[in-house]
Amino acid sequence: MINPKYKIPLLLIVINSLWFSSNLSAQNKLNYIDIDKLSYQYYTEQKWDELIDLGKESLKKGIDFYYLQYRMGVAYYSKKRYRRAIPFLENVIKLTPNDAIAKEYLYYSYLLGSRSEDAREQLLSLEKDHIKSIEYYQTNNLFNNLGLEYKFYTFEDFAVSDKVNSEITQHKRNSLNYFSADLFNYSENKSMYYFNFSVLSGKNSVYNIEVSPDVIDENLKQYQFYFLWNKHISKGTNFKVGITYMRETINWLNSNNRSSSLYNGSANNWVAFISLSKTIKNVEFSLGTSASSINTDIQVQPFISLDYYPFGNTKLFTSTSVIYQYNPIDNDKNNIILKQSIGSYLSSKFSINIFGLYGKVNNFVDNNGLSIYNSLDAIDYWYGASANYYFNKNTQVYLHLRNDGQTNNYTVNNETKEISYEAKSALLGVRFNF
Repeated sequence: MINPKYKIPLLLIVINSLWFSSNLSAQNKLNYIDIDKLSYQYYTEQKWDELIDLGKESLKKGIDFYYLQYRMGVAYYSKKRYRRAIPFLENVIKLTPNDAIAKEYLYYSYLLGSRSEDAREQLLSLEKDHIKSIEYYQTNNLFNNLGLEYKFYTFEDFAVSDKVNSEITQHKRNSLNYFSADLFNYSENKSMYYFNFSVLSGKNSVYNIEVSPDVIDENLKQYQFYFLWNKHISKGTNFKVGITYMRETINWLNSNNRSSSLYNGSANNWVAFISLSKTIKNVEFSLGTSASSINTDIQVQPFISLDYYPFGNTKLFTSTSVIYQYNPIDNDKNNIILKQSIGSYLSSKFSINIFGLYGKVNNFVDNNGLSIYNSLDAIDYWYGASANYYFNKNTQVYLHLRNDGQTNNYTVNNETKEISYEAKSALLGVRFNF
C-alpha cells in the first residue's frame, strides 16, 4: 500500500508524464498549418531558440516552406550565428530576389560571418540608395583601403667572440626595422587588388679574419613590391594570385675606417603565389603553393589550411595550416611546418589573436607571398599575440608582438657549429577604409 505522504508527488509525476507524452505525440503530428502558426508565434515573440528547434524538427519531417526559411534565417542571425543564417537567407532570396530586407540580412550575415568577398558581392546587388546607407567602403573610390605599418626587432647578443680571430667566423644580426604602406581596390567585377610597398633596413656584424682584422659593420637594405589579385569566383569560392619582387643590397664597412667600403652587393628575389579557397558552412578550406627564388635558392611551398568558426561568427575562430617546404637542390632544407592561430572578437571594436609556428625554415614564404624570411639564420619556431581596435568602421589600429627562436651557424677552425638565440619584434599598424 502506498504511503499517503508519497501520493501527491507520485500523482504529479504521473500527470507530468502524461502531459509530456501527449505534447510529444502532438508534436509528432504537427503539420504545415501548425508549424506555420507556431513558428510565426515564436518569430513575433522573438523566441529564437524555440523557433530554431521547431524549424529543425520540421525540416527533419520534410515540412519546408518559404516563411519557415525566412524565420529560421532571422532567428540564427539574431542569435549571432551568422554562418548558420546564410543558407536560409540565400534560399529566401532565390524565391524573392527583390526582397530588400532579406538581402540586407544576408549582406550582414556574410560580413559578420567573415565572408567579406560574398558580402561585397551582395552589397553591389542592392539598390544604389540602399548601398549608400549600409556600405562599409565607398564603392566608387579608386582605392578603398590604406594601411601603414612599422615593425622593429631586438636580438639577443649571441656573438661567440667579441673580437675577430683566426679560429671563429660568424655573421651576427644586430637590428632590423621595417616599414610598409599598402592599398586595396575593391573592383565591381568581383575582384580585389592589393598593392604593398615595404622597406627593411638592418645592421649586422661580420667576424671574418680573411676579410678584415676588425669587426665588419654590415648595412642591409631591402625594397619589396607585392601585388595580389583575388577573384571571387562564386559564393564561398575565391582564387588568389600574388607576385613579390624584392631587391636586397648589402654594404660592408670597416669599423675602424668607415670611409672605405669592403664590399657592395645586391640580389634580386622573386616569389609567385597561387591559392583556391572554398567555404562550407563554418569551415573554409584553402589549397595553394608558392614558388620562389630567394638567396639563389629555388623552392616550392605547397600548403593546405583550414579556418574554423565553431559558432558561425567571429566570437571564436581558429586557423590551421600545414606547409611543406621543398628545395630540389638541398634536401636538408626540406621540412614540414605547422602554423596555428586562435582568435576572438571580444566586442564589436576589439579583437585578439594568439598564433604560433613550429618547424625549422630557411628562406620561408608566408602570408600569401607577402612576407619573406630570407635571413641566413634558420627560424625554429615563433609564437605571439595581436590585438586590434576599431575606432569606427573607417579606422583600425593593431599591435602584433612576436618571439622567434632562431639558429645561427658559425665556424670554429672550419667546423660548422650552431647557436640558438631569440629575436623579439613589435609591429604597430593603422588602417583606413574609405
